[in-house]
Amino acid sequence: MSVYLDTSVIISHFVDDANSVRADTLIAGLSDDIIISDLCATESAAGLARLVRMAELAADTAQATFGIFDTWTVDVARRIAPTNADWVATERLLRRLEFPLRMPDMLHIVIATRVGAELATFDDRMGKVATALGLPVVAA
Repeated sequence: MSVYLDTSVIISHFVDDANSVRADTLIAGLSDDIIISDLCATESAAGLARLVRMAELAADTAQATFGIFDTWTVDVARRIAPTNADWVATERLLRRLEFPLRMPDMLHIVIATRVGAELATFDDRMGKVATALGLPVVAA
């Protein structure tokens, strides 16, 4: 089975934080196909930029991390793009008004569902919604 990593896992894998050990252990233990989306890559870049703006990460460290991430996505992960159908499905689910998620989180769930992957996330709310929608969530 494939595993789709959301941004919370990616950031913790590449930047030392409270969930880094969890992320590193999870990723090291995966023998399955690892999938990330362009959305995840963009959110990760925004997350690193935010850490630089908040003076929690040096700019040169962030630049080095971008390079490590880019190499990792080629060597380890499979990067995919959201499709038009993903955007439509995300909007449809958000219009149901029953899921307390931001659009990017719902889009991660939709993409993971489309590719038939399990979802790895450290976001409890996102994990609960994914489970409610029938998407398996990897325990991390």
